[in-house]
Amino acid sequence: MRSRNRNPKPPLPRRLKRELAEPIHMAGVTYQQRYVWCGKMTCERWHGPYWYAFFKTRGRNTTRAKYLGRMLPPSVVEAFMADAGSEEHLAREARRELVKRKRSKR
Repeated sequence: MRSRNRNPKPPLPRRLKRELAEPIHMAGVTYQQRYVWCGKMTCERWHGPYWYAFFKTRGRNTTRAKYLGRMLPPSVVEAFMADAGSEEHLAREARRELVKRKRSKR
């Protein structure tokens, strides 16, 4: 089999990083947008953003990812909106914001 003459995957451009939504954390699952590097000889560019669900499987110490598509499923959006007003959710977001600020000061 002949090896391909491909360029290595370049880093994701800043403008694309800014377009990504904040990750959503609910019930042990993190919903996050990602860009995917195509890598075809005729294309070689970033595609997306696509939504993925990241979760840990029982009995394993690995994180799994499940592709959800271009749009976040309506059931996830409804559950997030119902949870968004709860005090527990607001406290979690406040803690996350404090951690971000501490990291940015470094």
